[in-house]
Amino acid sequence: NFLEINMPDYGTGNSKGDNGWYKEYYVERSYRRMLGLDVFSTITPTVEVDPENPYRMTQVTYDLTPSKKHIFSIQPRGTNSNGFLGVSAAINYTNKNLLGGAEKLKVSFTGGLESQPIIFETNSIATGGGDRLLNTFEISPKISLEFPKLVPLPLSIQKTLSKRMYPSTIFDLSYNYQQRTDFD
Repeated sequence: NFLEINMPDYGTGNSKGDNGWYKEYYVERSYRRMLGLDVFSTITPTVEVDPENPYRMTQVTYDLTPSKKHIFSIQPRGTNSNGFLGVSAAINYTNKNLLGGAEKLKVSFTGGLESQPIIFETNSIATGGGDRLLNTFEISPKISLEFPKLVPLPLSIQKTLSKRMYPSTIFDLSYNYQQRTDFD
């Protein structure tokens, strides 16, 4: 995949503050923006003088290699929270280009067990210990949708924003359920 940008090289000067000269900073800024989209595994810019018009145009070509669109991962974990031992795992799915415009969909499901001491027995007398065999259960599903722009702003308003701003919009929906010996 190639993205080609022709940049005018106004050597004679014009009303622009930078006189229209080619600046490496613009190539770097474009590179950082494309890298921030997280849909390309490699981005290689090539800067050349336009062979058809060597005195007026600089040609910048980006060689883009798409990254994997779908990512699955499993993350097992061992926990130790104030001496309470536990195990948990997270199953994650990410779609890096959901609608073809670098939108990210992330779906995650986390579950775990932990050993908590029993604080109160059925007769409500405090005990210092008790059965500690993985008696706490927790599940936590989460879904996230990220847009590389401000949503729901119309395109006409988005174009008025500075090129140096890289706004994004993230919609998150999550749920956490915990079942312990003393509460749900």
